[in-house]
Amino acid sequence: MIESKARMSPDLKFDSWKFCGVSWNGPEIRWMIGFNLKKQKVSGKEERRTYREMNSKEERVFFPSTGFQLEGLLSIQEALPVKGGVVLCHPHSLYGGNMDNHVIQVASKVAQEEGFSTLRFNFRGVGKSGGTYGEGIGERKDVEAAIQFLKTKMKDPDLPLLFLGYSFGAWVGFPVAIREERIKGLIAIAPPLQMFDFNSLKGCKKKKLIIVGDQDFWCPSPLLNQWYQNLDEPKFLGLIPGADHFFFSHVQLIKDPLRSFFKTF
Repeated sequence: MIESKARMSPDLKFDSWKFCGVSWNGPEIRWMIGFNLKKQKVSGKEERRTYREMNSKEERVFFPSTGFQLEGLLSIQEALPVKGGVVLCHPHSLYGGNMDNHVIQVASKVAQEEGFSTLRFNFRGVGKSGGTYGEGIGERKDVEAAIQFLKTKMKDPDLPLLFLGYSFGAWVGFPVAIREERIKGLIAIAPPLQMFDFNSLKGCKKKKLIIVGDQDFWCPSPLLNQWYQNLDEPKFLGLIPGADHFFFSHVQLIKDPLRSFFKTF
């Protein structure tokens, strides 16, 4: 049994509720998530294997955007019943953001463990992706290309897709993901509300998860509270105590809210 806590901002007031093992009472969320381990006999000894060990293979791929190729890492779910697919977008390209960012890697692994195929990729001008930085406009074309590419790799066209963006990646991808009919869930990790306009989410009825550190200088509590209160349901907020915008020593704490959200699909 894995147990962790994340507290809510005291400015946010909600009724008590539960979803997927999550009990919410006022200012505190408590996640209680069972994580089953499968066992296998190996040379007379019992070996415990986690879902990550059973299904964490990623294939380096290249797919077309607008006149050039984008580099990505694709994991097609095989070990578990497939729930859907997740496209993951990294933070700002000009400030070291890439698909190997630690937050994106952790989020991708959690999605795989919960039965999702995943595609994380480098925006134009990053890593081995072609092109140059596109001021956010070009990167939205990259998100469109990534969604279409993952669609072609998913065997069942009826399975839902989810979008996850970290910081700049959330701002870039949300307008595209909201328009895409097959995208059923949206995840923003550390949306930089002081830097970018996130009004694209206004009126959006898709399921949403927002994960923010309570020490995030780009997403201060007063601004977060006002923005979050104006979002339409269904919506879920995980506030990570002690974490700033970069989650350097707190990245493992994003797992539980992600896992609970993935379990709702």
